Amino acid sequence: MHINNRQIDDIHKEKIFEILTFGFFLFMMIFRLMHSALWGDEWTEYKFSQAHILNGDLYRNIISTFQPPLYNFIMHFWLKAGTSIVWFRSFNIFLGFLSGIFLFRSLTVLYSRKTACAALCILAVCYQWIYCIQECSEYALMLCALFGALCFYILSFKQFTYFRMVMFVLCAIASIYSQYGAVFVALPLLLLFFLGNIFDKNTNKVRKIWIVVIYLGSFVIAALPLYFYFLRLQMSGNKITENKVSLTPELFMDFPFCLGKIIGYFFHLYPGEDMWSFLFSIAGFLLISLSVMLVVRKSSSNDGWVKKSLLICTWIGYFMHYLLVRLHIYAMTHPGESSGFYCRYSYFYLPLLCLAVPVVILEYKAAADREVYPAILKYTVGILCASIIGLSFCSTIKNWNKSLDNEFAKIWLEHNGWEDTTYLYGCAPDGFQYYISHSKEYREGFLDKATTAIDINNLPTRFWAWRTNWGGDKWQETIDKAKSLGYNVIIYNDSEYEGQLAYCSFDN
Repeated sequence: MHINNRQIDDIHKEKIFEILTFGFFLFMMIFRLMHSALWGDEWTEYKFSQAHILNGDLYRNIISTFQPPLYNFIMHFWLKAGTSIVWFRSFNIFLGFLSGIFLFRSLTVLYSRKTACAALCILAVCYQWIYCIQECSEYALMLCALFGALCFYILSFKQFTYFRMVMFVLCAIASIYSQYGAVFVALPLLLLFFLGNIFDKNTNKVRKIWIVVIYLGSFVIAALPLYFYFLRLQMSGNKITENKVSLTPELFMDFPFCLGKIIGYFFHLYPGEDMWSFLFSIAGFLLISLSVMLVVRKSSSNDGWVKKSLLICTWIGYFMHYLLVRLHIYAMTHPGESSGFYCRYSYFYLPLLCLAVPVVILEYKAAADREVYPAILKYTVGILCASIIGLSFCSTIKNWNKSLDNEFAKIWLEHNGWEDTTYLYGCAPDGFQYYISHSKEYREGFLDKATTAIDINNLPTRFWAWRTNWGGDKWQETIDKAKSLGYNVIIYNDSEYEGQLAYCSFDN
């Protein structure tokens, strides 16, 4: 086939655009990666992952949490190569880039490379995606595994191979072994893959037998050990799901709108102003309505079933998630205290929505008559989407502070903090020890006067009060006591949860 110079130029431009897209995607994940210090949960992952495996310490650490074992197991070996915070944080960059490759491949197969590039650019400016990638936790591993499962799911229906099927099952298992919330995507996806092959008249018997064998083997080798050695023990040792809520019709009042508001949360626009709440509620309602219309539409092509099954998977997962959150079974942090829908426990939606939303938009656009799509509507929707993406991009570029220990360390060192007593509150001991001991100014003995034993009735003449994250309520009590005794109190920062730092001196 003859290819002229113009076609060659178009191919070159397309390749350049794809390279720039992936470059932008990578840049957004790396930009200001080290801006925030590690916070409490990250320090827990950092310490737990370095525990010994053979003596059972790592296992005991894991079952003391509500987390599957895969992230800590992989991170154990990752931290063998280096224990710096930069190295610790870099792991998720690799996972994020691999997720982008899976997403690009999925949408290229379903639609086009341009569609894939557009989705990758939008994901790159999604606030919660970048937040997740730049946080040292199991969620990025879960998302990467889900992106992989969805990619191999699509490829298997496009052109079946046993390698693709096995990779699909392995990615689905890996996602659940990374974070339990992945079941809202992995289980419906596994079920749809099974049904789509077993009840397909064109699928030969040998393949059906192998699918049954692989599924049974996965249940015995992966599912049962995860339940008996991890989930069962974690649930029995944690009482946060005991205060369940009764199932009533009122629980479903927000069902048609909640998913839209979760999308708003991902772009850092909800919870927020009433205007965004209304717009994302409408978006959620439209997603449900249009997807139902697309699913019931007849389609004989294999691509048609794959696209429909992605929508079906989305709504099965959404119904399961919505119900369990409302019943106070999932996303609980303390007894009777739910994180709700707009939190990191909803991250599993990201891979699904990256595929389901393009399917709804592009399939409806292709099916709808032009009179149904007036120009004013297209421009209005376009402006709203551009506004959402722009605002999310601005919020993401500003970055965030989950902890201020790195900034506090600079202040402490500048003022010769090692000369006085330093009281450490909440999660401060981890950050204090790391950022002080890894500073250029560090000398032996700098940590000697730091303590978590605080007696406010016997305060020294001069002391620092350094608090980070949860469990540091006594910080304010100490400051109030010092003021009442006539201490000169210099408060360097009072950001409460992110960090509080003060220097108190009493000179007669």
